[in-house]
Amino acid sequence: MSKIAILGSTGMIGSHFKALCLSNNIEFLDIDRKIWDLSVWKEDEELDELFNNVDCIFHFAAVLPKNLDRELEKIFEVNVKSCLNISKWALKNNVKIVFLSGSTVYADTNALNIKEDASKVVYGLGGFYGYSKLLAENIFNHYIHQGLKVTILRPSSVYGLGLGKDKIINQFINKIENDIPIKINQPENKINFIHSMDVSIAALQVYLNNLQGTFNIAAKETTSIYELAKVCTDVMGKGKIEIIKEDYIPFERFNLNCDKAKNEFNFKSRINIKDGIASMYNNKMLEGYFFS
Repeated sequence: MSKIAILGSTGMIGSHFKALCLSNNIEFLDIDRKIWDLSVWKEDEELDELFNNVDCIFHFAAVLPKNLDRELEKIFEVNVKSCLNISKWALKNNVKIVFLSGSTVYADTNALNIKEDASKVVYGLGGFYGYSKLLAENIFNHYIHQGLKVTILRPSSVYGLGLGKDKIINQFINKIENDIPIKINQPENKINFIHSMDVSIAALQVYLNNLQGTFNIAAKETTSIYELAKVCTDVMGKGKIEIIKEDYIPFERFNLNCDKAKNEFNFKSRINIKDGIASMYNNKMLEGYFFS
């Protein structure tokens, strides 16, 4: 019986995707770093054994830089070289790939209504990490022209249970827990936050609908930094927000046009920011999303 394989299964999106598969009785092969360290090249014979009876690989794994200078090689090996490793084998064995890229591949992440064909980054918001996602996409695109079946998802700013402690949502939660006021100096800046379960649902939808191509994945609306802080205080039932006045021009980040995803597989974001943050604060995975 065919099954799917999940790379990066212990990460934020990978763990939500596993929960989604379990809810829908979808058999999967759970591949974490203990089974395959993606910085290590595997020969075809090894991949034959690893991906036995697999018809699709969901590639959610990536190295997020903590110290960029020290980790450049690791970022390249895991985020880029592994995609070459997988592409060569998948093409040979007629196995599909669903790849998690990101909206940091766009040159201007503060543009409005960003479509999939918008200009791409060389050096931008995501630094080398963002560029590594574009390099990976280009590897897949090279093999697509040889017949490889790939779907690339470009989500906005992904959050959910398992989000890094250094990210803004967890920074706010930590301050509130420790009775430290949240100080905001640019409250009107906006970011599009998309929940990990919404991204997971999109990944499963493109697989079940046998779709290839590149798709933006984003929430219906962007959220201001003030609104984000207010949601955190509402969820936790306490907390103080202080606005520091300064002159600035507000930006809106990751305003993605998702018409392509809506038209091809009826994509829609299901999880509002309050429910998503509540699941993080309560340390509880969002579950119960089913497909007929």
